Amino acid sequence: MIQSWVAKGWRRLKRSQHGAAVLEFALVAPFFLTAIFGLIEFGRVMWSYSTLDHAVQEAARFAMVRGAESGVPATTGEIAQAVRNSAFGLVGNSIAVTVNFSPDNQPGSMVDIDASYTVATALFGQFPLNVSATQIIAQ
Repeated sequence: MIQSWVAKGWRRLKRSQHGAAVLEFALVAPFFLTAIFGLIEFGRVMWSYSTLDHAVQEAARFAMVRGAESGVPATTGEIAQAVRNSAFGLVGNSIAVTVNFSPDNQPGSMVDIDASYTVATALFGQFPLNVSATQIIAQ
């Protein structure tokens, strides 16, 4: 009698779908959420790279129009500050900027600006970004 009752209960349990959706969600949710948050973090890194690239291009233009022959020549410190000021949304003190004039800041010379920034992400850890721009000084 007890065996038949256990056998009936076992058969009923095997056919039952109660809790199947919860189990499937528990198995799939970590992968799904990791993919979603991974895409968000990747988007943040790409936005940071684009912002830094734009800031370096703006600083290169700033240096290009403020050469030694212009009324107010740009110094390397002013150019580095121009990168930091143009990098909206990034921590300005964390941006490392290197400015090199080749050979000097006279018209026809070149200015090379390198900037690096490290983005801290939850999933990928520290993600370094490096951007550079080179312009010919016009004035």
